[in-house]
Amino acid sequence: MMRNSVLLLALTLLVACAGLPGPSNAQNTSLNLLIMGEDHDQDTIPRGSRVFRRVFDTMSNQLHNEGFNVYDEAAVTLGDFEQGRTRRSDIELMEIAKQVRRPPIDVIVLFQIYSGARPNLSRTATMINTRIAGRMLNPHSGRRLGNFEVSSPGNWMAPVECNRECVIETVGDHASALGRDLGAVLATQLRHQVSALRTPEPIRDTGATPAPGGNGLAKEYVLRFVNFTAPDILDMEEYLKIFSGYRNHRPIEQSFTASTFWYESAINPGKLRRNIDRMLAELDVTVRVVVDGDTYTIEQLNLRRERARPTADNW
Repeated sequence: MMRNSVLLLALTLLVACAGLPGPSNAQNTSLNLLIMGEDHDQDTIPRGSRVFRRVFDTMSNQLHNEGFNVYDEAAVTLGDFEQGRTRRSDIELMEIAKQVRRPPIDVIVLFQIYSGARPNLSRTATMINTRIAGRMLNPHSGRRLGNFEVSSPGNWMAPVECNRECVIETVGDHASALGRDLGAVLATQLRHQVSALRTPEPIRDTGATPAPGGNGLAKEYVLRFVNFTAPDILDMEEYLKIFSGYRNHRPIEQSFTASTFWYESAINPGKLRRNIDRMLAELDVTVRVVVDGDTYTIEQLNLRRERARPTADNW
């Protein structure tokens, strides 16, 4: 009797566990996000205000709950840039984002908060509406990854004599809800980006299909090969196309002793470096590899003894 009861309990637990939801796709994205307030336009609410902080905090928390890694701008730029500045230009924001390498940033989220006020028809109250607009960028290439916008659901009411401080206070009361909505919109767009780029593409030359690598979001690298002959470069191109996460590559500069490629892939930098090391070992060459951000310089130091051919396994 006791044995039957134990078996029944175990079966019940298995059925219950089977009904639990599994981890979402967002929990496996591992994207590093840097959220920055864009307030150069004098009509926007500045990043030092409490409204900005409420929107930023709730949006960051929403994205964190969706499985993304959200980094605080002040924390990752402390000691390198002047802190607390407002009304910063786009150029300044991009310069800051490009210099952040610890941790490496996959996506910059730039957002602006606009708020307007007007009297109602009877002029007995002030009607306030708010809109948050922005865009997502790849910090390394400047490629746009999408735009986003959320607006207040209708107008919020405030006293008839409502100055700028009064408007900001009213908006602040509702800022958390807007931040949550904005976080949900961003998470949806980012998941779509990752899902689209995780769809593997067949490789024409080898017939192989690369496995997805990295976090699924395409990233651009610059690969510079120095002191390699034309046959060497052709051999290495065959390897580059079977690396996991491969999307595309093209030459951007070539000379008699050096070739530079623009390499687009979802592979993470650590995996790319290991694949390059393995490729060079199979090709039996001695090199010096220098990594500067997303630029990899591979300089050959000896003559290759025997040419090898790549296989499409386990890259």
